[in-house]
Amino acid sequence: LLFEGMESLVSVHFKDDGAGNGPNFHDSVKNMFKDCKALTTVWVGDAKEENTVDISKLTTNDPFSSEAFANCNAMKKLVLMDSANVTELSASMFAGCSSLESVVIPGSVKTIADDTFSSVETLKSVIAPFGSSAQVWSSANGLFPTIWDRKPATEPVSSGYCTSGLY
Repeated sequence: LLFEGMESLVSVHFKDDGAGNGPNFHDSVKNMFKDCKALTTVWVGDAKEENTVDISKLTTNDPFSSEAFANCNAMKKLVLMDSANVTELSASMFAGCSSLESVVIPGSVKTIADDTFSSVETLKSVIAPFGSSAQVWSSANGLFPTIWDRKPATEPVSSGYCTSGLY
């Protein structure tokens, strides 16, 4: 519920701990950015990338629920955290994100609900580890070119992703 309903919120900057790690949210991520219609940029530390919601360095003891990012109309790119707690992209998680073009999904995600991206007609790229559930899902849903890491899903995912297209 941290930022839920803050319609004019454009950017959020989380300070890091000096080692590049963001804050640990315990139980407060359920609808973290729901209805933040103007949100375009979230970053941790100095690693700011314009027009990118990058929560990859945040940690949580509680998974994101459905509608965690629903109606974030201005969000174009989302980078999810690679955490054991992010195992599912639930129903309506990105519903109404009418500008979303690119999503980085970690290998820890094993399930993607059928309507996770409902009403998202702009999604062009899913970046995920090779052989992962996200890579299979994106291919099955016609999201080409799908971009993925060359490592099999059973190996740890590095921070580097291939950006040259299909293999």
